[in-house]
Amino acid sequence: MKKRLVNIKKIGCVFTLIFSLFSLFSCITEEDSSESILESSLPTSSSSEKKTYKDFTFKLNEDQKSYKVILKPTSEEENLIIPSEYDGLPVTSLGGFNDNYTFKSIELPSTITSLPSGAFGGSMMLETINLDYVTSLGSGAFSNCDSLKSVVLNDQLEVIEDRTFYHCISLTEVKLPMNLKSIGKSAFYDCRKLENIIFPDGLTTIKEQAFELCTSLKAINLVDTLTFLGDYAFYYCSSARTLTLSSSLNEIPNFCFQNCKNIVDVEFPESIKKLKYYSFENCINLSSITIHAKDIHFGGHIFSKDKNLLNVYYSGTKEEFLEAASHFDGAWYIETSMFNVLCNNDEGLIHKGNGQFDSFDA
Repeated sequence: MKKRLVNIKKIGCVFTLIFSLFSLFSCITEEDSSESILESSLPTSSSSEKKTYKDFTFKLNEDQKSYKVILKPTSEEENLIIPSEYDGLPVTSLGGFNDNYTFKSIELPSTITSLPSGAFGGSMMLETINLDYVTSLGSGAFSNCDSLKSVVLNDQLEVIEDRTFYHCISLTEVKLPMNLKSIGKSAFYDCRKLENIIFPDGLTTIKEQAFELCTSLKAINLVDTLTFLGDYAFYYCSSARTLTLSSSLNEIPNFCFQNCKNIVDVEFPESIKKLKYYSFENCINLSSITIHAKDIHFGGHIFSKDKNLLNVYYSGTKEEFLEAASHFDGAWYIETSMFNVLCNNDEGLIHKGNGQFDSFDA
């Protein structure tokens, strides 16, 4: 009987030991599971996030699918290469590159296709930048970039916004896009070293002061798709020797070619019915103009030019010209006392001053 009791006690101890071990294992398992859950809820950092750039920081865009690259104020790098991706996502926008006095060149990745307003404005040391993939430029994107020398624009760009290249005083060469439709106000204002510009077919608009003070521009050849010119568009382009006007223009705006001192002759297509105030004032070397529209209207002080002889070739008759001249509104400034009008019927008129004419045989 005693032996049986001893055996029962032994068996009980064994069961107690087994139960204790099972409980201990369960606790350990629960703790491990809890720790695993906690760890999975903590933010993780990928290996690409750990990569640092001495010149850039990156900010996740609102779409949570791309990054914005931001130039560090402490950057002293002269030649910047912007990465195309960060943390496995594309870099699609930029900031902090304006009013910089250090970098001279920038290489943009193919993922950046749009530049915001003032993107590089005031970065006075910038000389070169690739815009191969950029199809949208914000206003003033390169304004006051004093050292920028040449620009090739993407052919898909349709609009050059206001002040885009304002006061880029070292800019000598610009290749305009094939699909360009509009050039904004003061877009190339005071680009004083720009010598040549080729306007693409399809361009319809050149706004106010777009090329004002482009004093090195050699020629102004406007395409026939152009339907709008703004006031002062080519004011003081003093080196331009040739001017070709669009056959789709209806008028020449105020001050448009004032002080274009080296233009020699101008032909006005039949579509142009109005020359507005001061549009050719002080074009001191202008010696010949051809007018194809019989019913043209002139604003004031259009051709004032220090008394040099001006020949006017008019497509109508002498009588038609005299009728039009009665509405000239002071177009022939008093100092322009010497000019001849040659009409299509071989009759001529000579201006005596103050809008008075005498006839002569041409």
